[in-house]
Amino acid sequence: MKNKNKRKDGKNTKVKHTMKHPPSRGLNPSHSKSNLYATTQKLLECEVTEVQRILFEAFSPERSDALRADPRAFTMFSTRLRKQKQWEKCIQVFNLQQQLGVERNTISFNAVMSAAIKGKKPKYALELFAEMKKIGLDITTITINVAMQAHLKLNEPNKALELFDALEEKDTVSLNTAMAAAEIAGDDDRLAQLRDKNRSGGAADVKRNFVDGDDNDDDADVEEGEDDSSLSSCSSSEGDDEDEDEEERRSRIKKMKKNQQKQEEEMRLRNSAVDTNDEDDADLALQKRR
Repeated sequence: MKNKNKRKDGKNTKVKHTMKHPPSRGLNPSHSKSNLYATTQKLLECEVTEVQRILFEAFSPERSDALRADPRAFTMFSTRLRKQKQWEKCIQVFNLQQQLGVERNTISFNAVMSAAIKGKKPKYALELFAEMKKIGLDITTITINVAMQAHLKLNEPNKALELFDALEEKDTVSLNTAMAAAEIAGDDDRLAQLRDKNRSGGAADVKRNFVDGDDNDDDADVEEGEDDSSLSSCSSSEGDDEDEDEEERRSRIKKMKKNQQKQEEEMRLRNSAVDTNDEDDADLALQKRR
């Protein structure tokens, strides 16, 4: 059988794994993968109060199929919980990740910030944003987008716009969120400016590192022959969650446009009522027309 990793000069081109530990999980990788799926299912079905017990049992060194302290396992937990809209569990899993000695990276912070906003905890999302900057994690476009949304939830549009202005690589999500912030702030000039920029394609299509960015390179380093589908599937399912976020943003923009059209129609009817001779009261004429 031909070795795909061999070059013409006979040297092996396969890149050795660069992680501190190999990607196998536990003493028996196949058994550990079963434990990963079982743990995920338990987290989906349990009460919030049982999350800690389930995770500590799954990572217990006394088990032969114990899960290794791999951030990708927690990425999977977070993804599945967010898909089921179990925001509180997602936050608790993130907090337990540190207690279990598992590294928390930009991807895990972005995910829990998003969950916190949807779980009506935008202040906590901004606390995590501050922590990311304090410990020196990479602040990506997705990170800023989520932080902007948190400020909007707290009715702080100007702070959201400040983050937008400081953002070097802006995408369409950044622009949409900034437009919503400008409208909430009542800054019509800024809103018009952002709309013009959006129409002209001023936003760059940046890489979605929330789904599969630089911090997820570990998945690409899995040694050939090892079945790691349980973890690599995290990227695709996080994409589904991001699509859900995009759908919410489109719905919000659509609602904004609908309200604007309604206001324009009311203004047109008011002007028309003023011009009529049969009614002296413009508001009364408007009511009759409705």
